[in-house]
This record gives sequence, structure tokens and C-alpha cells, in this order.
Amino acid sequence: MPKVILSPMAEEDIDEARRFTRARFGERKDEEYRELILIALRALAENPHAGRARPEILPYTRTYHIARPGRRARHLFVYRVGDDGTVHVARFLYDGMDLPSHVPEEF
Repeated sequence: MPKVILSPMAEEDIDEARRFTRARFGERKDEEYRELILIALRALAENPHAGRARPEILPYTRTYHIARPGRRARHLFVYRVGDDGTVHVARFLYDGMDLPSHVPEEF
């Protein structure tokens, strides 16, 4: 199974989203969000091309939303798939953001 590599920025994004969720909605909602994040990462590891192609962000860039049926969430992973199938996650962003302005050009 391909692996998923989170950039330091993506790790910080996840930490920040969880801190916000915990502060605003409580521990229980934070745990639910954590579970959605893990489910999404496992899904990407199993099928790296599951996300939506987003060439308007950068060439070869894809996004994968963490929401699931009946489980709302507003974040997504911004990633690309390496030649070996490895998922390289650049960011974990709120879906209402201007995504291209938050993805490093060197990605």
C-alpha cells in the first residue's frame, strides 16, 4: 500500500484545526474530527488518486475532502501523488479558503 507523507505545514495545519475545534466545539467534536482525518489519510493510502484533480492550484495537485456521509467537516488535504504512488500532502486547509494562495509554489 502506498504511503502518505505529511509536510511540516500540513502537520501544523492539522494541529491548528484540532486546537480550534477543541476550543470552539469541545473535546468530543475534536475526537470526531481526528477520526475523520485518520479515515481520510487511510483512504488516500489505499487509493492515492481518490481525490479531485486541481490543476488550477498547481499541476498534478489534488484535493481530498475529509467529510463523510452524515459527518460534516470543512477541511481537505491538498496533495500530489509521486511516481511510486506515495501521497505527498502539502496542506490541510479549510475548504472556504483561496486554496492556490496557501499552497507553496515549490510543492
